Amino acid sequence: FDSNFHGDLVNFQSLEAIPVVCAELHSQVPAIAAAVKWETRGSARVVYVMSDGGALPIAYSKLVPQMKAHGLIACSVTAGQSFGGDYDAVNVYSALAIAKVAAMADIIIVSQGPGNAGTGTPLGFSGIDQGIALNAVAALDGTAIATSRISFADSRERHIGLSHHTLTVLEKVALTPVLVPVPRLSDDKNEILRRTIEDRELTERHEFVTVDVSGGMTAFRQCGI
Repeated sequence: FDSNFHGDLVNFQSLEAIPVVCAELHSQVPAIAAAVKWETRGSARVVYVMSDGGALPIAYSKLVPQMKAHGLIACSVTAGQSFGGDYDAVNVYSALAIAKVAAMADIIIVSQGPGNAGTGTPLGFSGIDQGIALNAVAALDGTAIATSRISFADSRERHIGLSHHTLTVLEKVALTPVLVPVPRLSDDKNEILRRTIEDRELTERHEFVTVDVSGGMTAFRQCGI
């Protein structure tokens, strides 16, 4: 109630189509932020919303102070039971409102903190927060963007190509169509991704966009993290 932004938050209605990139893993955040900075030539004000799916204190994150030091994010908002961000929010919905109203975000990145949990069951992983965040973004009229978890080096078959975590989020948790960028890879890897997307009929639910990630990856490698 004592916040200078309380009145604006009381009257908050919409994210007004602000792009909100929802990731599964904390380690994806700096790569996303670096790519955003590269794409906008450094002009975008990026705000990170940390959900409570992983660690609760944001101080456990080694990445957040590095991202701030390298200018990748302007500030952080901790949501739910997580705490210690530049702003604290009761839940991910109010965190998104705070990111826009108080932190003046041009682009928001949402992800759990470090220390994610998994049980080897379809629904028992903390990264399912990604789908919850996508629903919140859509409900608040933001532009919901889902980061894919893709690997061709993981020893676990369930994570080869599109991870089963990403598939669970897109098939069972995200209740509204979202944008899903997919990197342009070699022909054989692209074919594996294409078959999975088509076999699961995901294009009937979401909009997949093939993107050239080379510039963003170069920016990430050069950012110093």
